[in-house]
Amino acid sequence: TEAATVEPPAAEPTPANQAGDSLGGAQETDPQSPQSEGDTFSSAQNPDDTSLIAFATTRDGEENGEIYVMDTDGENLHNLTNHPADDFQPFWSPDGNALVFVSKRDDNNEIYTMAADGTNVRRLTHHPEADVLPAWSSDGSMIAFTSKRDGNWEIYRMDADGTNLLRLTNDAGEDLSPAWSPDGSRLLFHSDRAGNDDIYMMNSDGSQLIQLTNDPADDIAPAWSPDGRQIAFASVRDG
Repeated sequence: TEAATVEPPAAEPTPANQAGDSLGGAQETDPQSPQSEGDTFSSAQNPDDTSLIAFATTRDGEENGEIYVMDTDGENLHNLTNHPADDFQPFWSPDGNALVFVSKRDDNNEIYTMAADGTNVRRLTHHPEADVLPAWSSDGSMIAFTSKRDGNWEIYRMDADGTNLLRLTNDAGEDLSPAWSPDGSRLLFHSDRAGNDDIYMMNSDGSQLIQLTNDPADDIAPAWSPDGRQIAFASVRDG
């Protein structure tokens, strides 16, 4: 898997919430699983204090993912969650004072927030199906995430306190890994709705869907540049 970049095109959008032509192949990784090869399986740098990194790890046991924070030099390591259930996929709030994350502490993958020191844990979602891959908007007001609550993986958003839930995608394919634009107006995600995983962009209300990549190989995990002019993503298109 390699990284690549594209520029968001000025293309004529297609309507959002429109079913794709085919289901395509299965997602390469299970978004519900915190497990990955190696010690650290997800990480995020504090946007307000770039000397801090939060990450999830199984260093306390293969069946127990925890969220840690450390300095960028690897010093001052602290376990923030310290819970027997899996905690993973940390994402900083834009002011660096809190983290949103996924936990199985209530027997199902749900989305929680906590203060940057691990206190004030709050459960935001309450559904028997999995809610995963949370991402905080740049102004801190909303959180986008992926859920299987309507039968397959779709993108949703909610206010940062868990209220005002809105479904943004509605397709037979799998829509995963939402990423907010720096100005909060758009979201990237990857989807197999056209037969294999490609990168898509839509407005933050789910409208004006645009397919950005179209390659036989899978393109996944998109991320915006800080100025919103470029998009990085992972791809197996080069072997």
